[in-house]
Amino acid sequence: MDIKLVRKLSELMNAEGMRKIEYADDFMAIRLIRATCEDECLDECDEPIEKMMPRKTGKKATVAGKTLKTAIASKTFEIRSPIEGKCWMSKVEGADTFVKVGEKVGVGDVLCMVETGNEFNEITTDVVGKIVEIAVNHGDELGFDQVMFKIQEA
Repeated sequence: MDIKLVRKLSELMNAEGMRKIEYADDFMAIRLIRATCEDECLDECDEPIEKMMPRKTGKKATVAGKTLKTAIASKTFEIRSPIEGKCWMSKVEGADTFVKVGEKVGVGDVLCMVETGNEFNEITTDVVGKIVEIAVNHGDELGFDQVMFKIQEA
């Protein structure tokens, strides 16, 4: 792990007043989360953080958008776009979509693909559960960290 990179990310968090920052490339993924006793008590959590906040690896989507306390209570996770690009809900135009609302998904299941230039990045899930909302359509231009799916944890 590159400690200088972690230090720079931490300094950026402090300078911008951010509570969470993520970085990923082909070789590693880093997620820093600032928790305070006022709104998030990590010591009182019964479940390991790995279960509540799946890790980001490679170009997988991330679980974000809610405080840890809210995510624990609702067990609904937002899958957000890790990159900007065009959304593909199926491998080819007009084919069945990768997932539908109400469908059960497991770790590693492909939810959609994001096209960036000539590269297609599969967006997968690290959560086992049921798709409760699909917030994007085939062909949409995605922004970084845009909500794409909501999954109710099983």
